[in-house]
Amino acid sequence: MTETTAEKKHITIGILAHVDAGKTTLSEELLYETGVRKQAGRVDNGDTLLDHDEMERSRGITIFSKQAELSTAETDITLLDTPGHVDFTAEMERTLQVLDYAILVISASDRIQAHTKTVWRLLNEYRIPVFLFVNKMDQPDNLQSEILTELQDFSDKIVAFSCYEQGTVDIPEDFYESIAMASEDETILNTYMEQGTLSDACIQTMIRHRQIVPCYFGSALKGIGVDTLLNGLDTYTTDAYQNLTEAPFGARVYKITRDEKGNRLAHIKVMQGTLSVRDTVGEEKVTQIRIYNGEHYQTVPTVTAGHICSITGLETAQAGDGIGDYSDNPMACIEPVISYTITFDEAVSTRLMYTKIKDLDEELPELHLSWNEPTETIQIMLMGPVQIEILTQLIKNRCGVVPTFDSGKILYKETIAQPVIGVGHFEPLRHYAEAHIRIEPAERGSGVDASLDCSEDILAKNWQRLVYTHLLERTHRGTKIGAPLTDVHFTVINGRAHTKHTEGGDFRQATYRAVRQGLMEAGTIILEPEYDFTLEIPASMIGHAMTDLQSMYAVMDAPEQLGDRAIIRGHGPVATLRDYQLHVRAFTKGQGEFQVSFRGYMPCHNEEEVIQTHPYDPEADLRNPTSSVFCAHGSGFLVPWDQVKAYMHVSDATDTEQEQAEYTVHSRENFDYSIGLDEIDAILSGQTANQNAKKQIYKKKIVRHTETYTGKASKVIVTPKEKRLIVDGYNVIFAWESLTELAKTNLDAAKDKLISLLSNYQGITGVKTLLVFDGYKVKGNHGSTTVQEDIEIVHTKENQTADQFIEAYTHENEGQYQMTVATSDGLIQTITRGAGCQIISSRELYSAMEAAAKELREMYDIK
Repeated sequence: MTETTAEKKHITIGILAHVDAGKTTLSEELLYETGVRKQAGRVDNGDTLLDHDEMERSRGITIFSKQAELSTAETDITLLDTPGHVDFTAEMERTLQVLDYAILVISASDRIQAHTKTVWRLLNEYRIPVFLFVNKMDQPDNLQSEILTELQDFSDKIVAFSCYEQGTVDIPEDFYESIAMASEDETILNTYMEQGTLSDACIQTMIRHRQIVPCYFGSALKGIGVDTLLNGLDTYTTDAYQNLTEAPFGARVYKITRDEKGNRLAHIKVMQGTLSVRDTVGEEKVTQIRIYNGEHYQTVPTVTAGHICSITGLETAQAGDGIGDYSDNPMACIEPVISYTITFDEAVSTRLMYTKIKDLDEELPELHLSWNEPTETIQIMLMGPVQIEILTQLIKNRCGVVPTFDSGKILYKETIAQPVIGVGHFEPLRHYAEAHIRIEPAERGSGVDASLDCSEDILAKNWQRLVYTHLLERTHRGTKIGAPLTDVHFTVINGRAHTKHTEGGDFRQATYRAVRQGLMEAGTIILEPEYDFTLEIPASMIGHAMTDLQSMYAVMDAPEQLGDRAIIRGHGPVATLRDYQLHVRAFTKGQGEFQVSFRGYMPCHNEEEVIQTHPYDPEADLRNPTSSVFCAHGSGFLVPWDQVKAYMHVSDATDTEQEQAEYTVHSRENFDYSIGLDEIDAILSGQTANQNAKKQIYKKKIVRHTETYTGKASKVIVTPKEKRLIVDGYNVIFAWESLTELAKTNLDAAKDKLISLLSNYQGITGVKTLLVFDGYKVKGNHGSTTVQEDIEIVHTKENQTADQFIEAYTHENEGQYQMTVATSDGLIQTITRGAGCQIISSRELYSAMEAAAKELREMYDIK
C-alpha cells in the first residue's frame, strides 16, 4: 500500500483457533488496542468488525476468512481472521498459504483440542512461525504453570513470553534462560551463558525459523495481556518482502469471492514486485485494487510485495493459482470426506440450478461441485452438518430455492501394500509406446508423487518427461472399488518409443495401462477417512461412552478425570463417528461435548462390507483400462493385464532368479534393454514372426543411423507432432439435434453436455481437445481459458469471433500440432486448411464419436 511508511515493516498475520477459544474476541481487542475501533465488538452482541456476515452473526461463529488492517509503533499488520469450526478447515487452510506469522489461540479451560492438533500440524507443514495466546486465564482454576507444562509436553519449542498472575501480566524472570534452553543451537546457549541475555534480532531469527514458539497468557474479553502480545509482534517479527519490491510482479491467489454487486474478487498476496491499477496480468487487466477492513474497503492505485489485497478484472484466476511471475505451487488443502447429492423440489430444474450455483465452486473449491450426467443430479463434497446448513442458506439467498441433501456417502481411497512393476503397451496400427512404472507404497497422507530412474540411452528425455506428466495429470483409480489412488510413488524405469510411429498420445495410453496393470497385479487396499476426537462427559458416564466407542472401532487413550468430568481422546472411522455427537447430547442430557478433526486416511475397518456396497469391475472400466494393445499381422489386439508381461517388447529378467525379488530391486538390473528400432519397425509392419512371444531377446543396440551427404552415419531425431482436435462449440451444438433441443431450454446445459461427450471421446482416442465458444458480443469480456472434465475450453474475448480465434490458433501452432478442426462453418474450413489442418464437419464429428464408442464396446465385448 502506498500509505505504508518506509520506516515501518509490514507483516501478514493469521489468527487461528479451535471453536470457542475466543479467537474473534481477541481479534476485536487487537483492533481496539491499535485504535482501529473505538470499542471492541462482541460476538454475543453481533457487532464484531470481522464476523459481519448475517449467518456468522446469527450463529456466533466465523465462516469466511476476513481481512483487517492495523498498526503498532513499528509494524503495519494485515490481520486475517479464519474459521475455527472443523467444517470450515479448508477455508482456514487457504489462508495459511499467504501468512508470514500465525497467532494460535488456545482456551485455558479447554487446552489442546483435537482441532488444535490439526491446526498445529498444518502450521508445521506450511512452515509458518507461530505466536501462542492462551486465552481465558481469568477463569477459576486456570493455572499458568499447569497449562505451560501441558503445552510443553505437546511441543518442547513452546516458551513463555509473559507471566499471568491475578489479572496482571509481566515478563517471566527466566525469560532469556528459557529461550536459550529451548534452542537446539549451542551458539545461542553459549551467548546467553556469556552475556546473560539475547538480542531481539537473535530472538526474531529463532521465531522466524520456528526454533521456538513464544507463548503469551491473558484474557481477551477483559483486555488482559493483549498489549503484551502486540508488543511481542512489534519486537519479534521481521518483514521478508522489503527487498522484493523491485522484482517482476508475482502473486498468489488464495481466495475467490463476489461482492454485493456480483463483481468477482480475486484475493491475493503480492509475493514480489508491484501491482498497479490497469496493469495486465496474463491477458486480463486489473480494474480495481481494494484493501479491506471487515466489510468496508478503500481503493488504492498500487500495492507492493508483502501486501494482501483484493482485485477486480481477473475472471479466470482460481484459488491457489500463482499469477504474474510467480508459480510456486501450494500444498493441496484438506478435502472433505463425505459426498452428498443435492436435489430440489420437483418444480425446479436441477440442471438449471447447477448452472446457477456453479460459481460456488470457485469460491469454495473444496466442494468439488459436479454434475452427474447418468443420474442428472448435483454432487458435492462437504466436511459436516454445519457446512450443510451454511450451504443451504447460501443457495437460498442466491437462488431463492431451498436445496435438499441426502445422508451422504463416505469418500474412500485406495493404495497398495507392496511394490510392483506395472507394464503398459499401446500398439494399434502405426502407433507405438511401452512404459514400465515402478509403483511403491508411500507414507500415509503423502498423496501421489513420481520420479524418473531411466537411462536416456533407453528412452529419450522428452518421452520420459511425457510419461512423468501423464502419471500426475489425472486421478488414477484403485481396482477394488474404483476409488482414487493415493499414498503411492511412481518411478519411470523403462520404456520404448519409435522414431516414426510414436506420438504423445501413445505414451498417455501406455502409462495409464502400466499403472492399472501394476495395480491389478499387486492388489490394492481400501483406505477410509478417520477423525481424531475429544469426548468430554460427566465422569459417571465413562463406561457408557467407552462401550460406544469400542463398538464404533475407535482407538482410545486412557480416560482423563478432572473432578466430576472425564475426557476421552482417540481416533476412529468417520463412517462410524460422524453422527456420534447427536448420541452424546442425548445420553448426557446435553452435558457432553464431542469434538472431531480430520486425521487422515487409514486402512478400512470393514473392507469387505465396503466392497459389497461399492460394486466395481476394474476390467470393465473403459476410462481406466487394465489391458494393453499389441499388434500382429497389421491389426491390433487386446492382451489382458495378467498376460501383458508375456507379450511386452522390453524383456523382463525376472523370468530367471530375479523373479523371487518381487520387483523390489531397481529396474535397470531387472530388464534387458537391448531391443532395436529396426525390430520395432518389423513388428509394426507385421514382418516379424512371433514378434510378441515371450523369451524373445533382441541383441541390437538402440541407435538408428542414416546416411547423410557426407557418407557418415548420424542419428535421426524425430519429434512427432501431438494431435489436437479443435471444436467450434456453438456450431456443433446447433448441428446436433439433441444438443439443439437442450439449448432451447438451457444453453449452459447444452454446453456442459457437449463437454462431457468430448471428454469421453478424448478418453477413448487420447487426442487432446480444445473447445471454442464465441464471447465476442459480451461487452467488457476479456476472454477466458478454463479446463473442465480434462477439456480445454476457450471463450473468446469481446470483438473476437470463434472464427478469428481458431484461425489465429491454427496458424500459430501449425508447426507444433497435427490439428483437426470440427466445424460446418465453410469460412473456418477454408481458413484452417491453409494451416495444414484436417477438416471434419460437425455431423462427421458426431459420427466419429459414435463409431469410436462402438468400437471400444466391441473391443471389450461390452453389451
